[in-house]
Amino acid sequence: MARPPQASKLEDVVGAGGSPPAHGSPGPPLDRGGTTGGAPAPAAAPPPSLVLPALPDVKVRSGHRLEHKTVVIFGPVGIGKSTMASEWAGGNVFFWDVSGELNDLEVYKSADPPIRDWDGFRLWCASIVKDHDKYEAGVIDTCSTLDDMVSAFTNKKLGIAHESDADWGKGWKEVRKEFSLALAKLAAIPHFGIVMIFQAQDIEIKERSRAYHRMVPAASKGVREPAVEIADLVIYCDWKETEDGISRVMRTKPSIYWEAKERGQNPRLPEEIEWPLGTSGWDILKAYYEE
Repeated sequence: MARPPQASKLEDVVGAGGSPPAHGSPGPPLDRGGTTGGAPAPAAAPPPSLVLPALPDVKVRSGHRLEHKTVVIFGPVGIGKSTMASEWAGGNVFFWDVSGELNDLEVYKSADPPIRDWDGFRLWCASIVKDHDKYEAGVIDTCSTLDDMVSAFTNKKLGIAHESDADWGKGWKEVRKEFSLALAKLAAIPHFGIVMIFQAQDIEIKERSRAYHRMVPAASKGVREPAVEIADLVIYCDWKETEDGISRVMRTKPSIYWEAKERGQNPRLPEEIEWPLGTSGWDILKAYYEE
């Protein structure tokens, strides 16, 4: 006995917008013309043609200007992180005011009062994605505070009180997923820099033969790690004792004692940069990119 012909497409089995008949069901009756209900079935619309992007013929380098890099700046309270960020790109930057600590700075910022939750932050992100040409960069001040907002949002979404309440680390994974998606969209904006400000956190690292302390951006791993991973620059601002007293420095290369990073085959920044009080951190960094 000959086998019946097999359907060649999903639409042949399901129909346009329909479901397959239940097992054993005869389905809707056919008229003599082979259509249902006595009237000819409308012709299915052809699938939209897929336009593939053209492959590049010319090499390009993205984000070579300091203004358009993705940067993490972290350090102790009061060292001048927000002031440095306010001078970024000559001051043509937008601030996501998350912590409410910008009263002494004249900047373009999200409207008062400061951003209070993750939904509010994402609304301002949508505005920046739409009209990013108004600014050279955007500053999140601070990601340490934003971390709490992401956590509150994802915990409510999962119906838990704390990330550790979800099985198999799902609570922490959801924080990382939510923050990473938002950050990736911002970092993908062409010719637009992202500056993420964190407070500093001292964590203890325990190894088999030793234990030591390391300074890292103050946030949960779900926020700190994606920020450090996507960043072109991670700058640790620190106080340093000198013969003349206390001075500021910017550390740009990693150490077991602090987080830092400069991406690229030809690093432009020295391991430690003097940042005297009363000087512009932006001007100091920018000078290395103009040499």
